[in-house]
Amino acid sequence: MGQNYRGNDRGPLAKLILLILLVIFIGPTALGILVSVVVGLAGFLIVLLVGALFLLASPILMIVFPSSLGLGIPLLALFFFGIAMLSIFVLFTALFFRIVRWVFKTALMLLRRLLP
Repeated sequence: MGQNYRGNDRGPLAKLILLILLVIFIGPTALGILVSVVVGLAGFLIVLLVGALFLLASPILMIVFPSSLGLGIPLLALFFFGIAMLSIFVLFTALFFRIVRWVFKTALMLLRRLLP
């Protein structure tokens, strides 16, 4: 079948009613899911940063506290694991900012489409 050439059947009042219904029914759920993803990823980033900084500082701590050298862990291995964890932190930070930017762009695009 062909397109409807009469134009857009939805008037501004219908768009406003649709926007209000979407905000009332879908808004809290979508906002809760997005906020939980962002907060979870931010918490994971903090854990990665703390772990990376601990592993980077562990050779210094083992020099300051020589009793911990009895564990038999190579100092440079911990340092390089810290560097690897720091690179993973940078990767997930970029992912975090990309997700947040996508959420804001999507919300703005939806508002532009729904409101005249």
